[in-house]
Amino acid sequence: MTPLRAIGFWRVPRHEWRADTQDHVYVGWEAGWTAYPQAIVAALGPANYDISVRSYLRNAQLFEAYRGLSYCRFKCGVSNQDMGCREFTDGIWVWPEGLVHYVERHQLPLPQEFLETIAENSGCPPNCNVDPDAPVDREFWEAWFARVTAAHG
Repeated sequence: MTPLRAIGFWRVPRHEWRADTQDHVYVGWEAGWTAYPQAIVAALGPANYDISVRSYLRNAQLFEAYRGLSYCRFKCGVSNQDMGCREFTDGIWVWPEGLVHYVERHQLPLPQEFLETIAENSGCPPNCNVDPDAPVDREFWEAWFARVTAAHG
């Protein structure tokens, strides 16, 4: 089974409960994702995509749904409800529901390979039968993020 390529997933801050202060204290980053949107926008500059890209991100097939909501890493004030709790796929890529927010509001650039897939599909995500247990490849996104930020950092 061919893995789906992940895009638009961000690092997550880790907090620990401190009994002495009765508060959660930031202690670093969770293991896993390293990308963060501010670095991509800073490295590549803002991107303006036409409606077909935003529509593609919104209208692809549901891949996974979670009980908890995401939040905007720019802390722009958008509600967590608007950021969503789902992931979408086109049978090749998988992305979080909130990725469209980053593209619209924060003008997040996307990998050329993903944009080529959108163009190949004429801006309309295909209907696809994706196994809910399909493997997800994190390497492309992490490597793309590392290249982008290293080249423009």
